[in-house]
Amino acid sequence: MIVFDFFSGTGSSTQAFKDAGHTVIHIELDEYFEGDERDIMKMTPEYLIQKYGRPDFIWASPPCTAFSVASMGHHWGGGKGAYQPKTEAAKFNQIDSNTYICHSIQRWTYALVLPKHV
Repeated sequence: MIVFDFFSGTGSSTQAFKDAGHTVIHIELDEYFEGDERDIMKMTPEYLIQKYGRPDFIWASPPCTAFSVASMGHHWGGGKGAYQPKTEAAKFNQIDSNTYICHSIQRWTYALVLPKHV
């Protein structure tokens, strides 16, 4: 079984797959952690599938502390419809002025899971 672990961090979420002998591909932005691939926003599903094979399972757990409802006021300012990051945690997730990792990961999950022709 091939497992893609996006934003893998320590890899603990997919360790059971690895322990069972499956291939786990770690895709991690933070260089503090080990990763087979680094920049998720510069990769395409076709690239990953060509390099590693079609995944049987995808685990995507982006760093979302800054998006928690419980901490929204701490990490964001500007109010409804005009939120701006005000902490490093929120800025870490920012790709450009209108796009954040937690919003972008959805396109990857669907792109990698649904197409049968790739």
